[in-house]
Amino acid sequence: MGKQFSICKLSVYSYCIPFRIPVLIRGVRFSQKGGLLIKIENSEGYISWGEVSPLPPTREKIIACIHEIENKHTDCLGEKDISEFTNLFDFPEIKFAFACALNFLERGKSKKQSCPKININALLTGDINNILKHAKEKKDSGYSVLKIKMGEFSLSVGKDLLQRVRDIVGRDIEVVLDLNRQWTFKDVMRFVEQISDLKIVYIEDPVGNVDDLTSYLQFSPMKAGIDEYFEIGKSLWEKVWEISQTYKEKVVLIIKPSAIFGTEAWDRLAKNSENVRIFTAAWEAGVGLRGVMDMVRRYGDITQHIGLDTYSYLESDIAYPELPIPAPHISLNIIDEPFIVHEERINKIASWSV
Repeated sequence: MGKQFSICKLSVYSYCIPFRIPVLIRGVRFSQKGGLLIKIENSEGYISWGEVSPLPPTREKIIACIHEIENKHTDCLGEKDISEFTNLFDFPEIKFAFACALNFLERGKSKKQSCPKININALLTGDINNILKHAKEKKDSGYSVLKIKMGEFSLSVGKDLLQRVRDIVGRDIEVVLDLNRQWTFKDVMRFVEQISDLKIVYIEDPVGNVDDLTSYLQFSPMKAGIDEYFEIGKSLWEKVWEISQTYKEKVVLIIKPSAIFGTEAWDRLAKNSENVRIFTAAWEAGVGLRGVMDMVRRYGDITQHIGLDTYSYLESDIAYPELPIPAPHISLNIIDEPFIVHEERINKIASWSV
């Protein structure tokens, strides 16, 4: 049993933040980001927040998370530790929210740490004109890694787009591609052959089928980033885990803490893996993004680039002060700084107390 926390009040809120431009999240187009916040208060009067950020953030998934919290709220009150919440809830997004809220609650009373800066990769998404525009802006801002979401494009369009991005940013900036499992194995292999001279670091979720992933790693000269596979059924993610260990030198593990926290997949990826690991966000607002950075500090490799640039696509934030993103670097010291939530910008769903 870990450190005990006395929770005397729990509240749940919903939020909705417009995107600056429509974005594709796993093949679904969104014009706004929805999610939940939990607010906990302890017996000493301290308040802390956590964020539930489902992917994709569909209304149905958000409602399911609300129902789970409502059904189990009595078990959240009283003397608790973090492990009790990871065992209590089914949704990893809720487990993550409570873990972050309790960690923030404890940190508010603890001595501040001295933390290094971490590198942020630039996220390029949207239509072709937006990707090209932001490629130039990110290069001029000093980013060293660009991640391009290309799953919605065809092979021919993707090849032309990638060449145009390289013409804009030059050869020194690292480029990562994300296909979100949208392409066939045949098209991916043809694409890899056609872009072999464009210095791609790895392709994230290159194929949709787990069996095709093995073939990709066998025959492609480019590494594979593995992300979405670890959020599917246990039998499948265990198979993908075995593949990742067989091809360690060719696999980069993409870890979204809020999507897999408190699961067996999290235990393996965050704590035990010898693969290269890239921690990344799941389109959280400022509350959840602070939680992601906290997980990076606890479990991540801070020498790697971190995927936090989804934040720059939000029109505004519900937390203040807003995070200094977009930027190629951010100090983890910001995690220890106090923040407030604009409660007038969120909608209260329910509240319970002892």
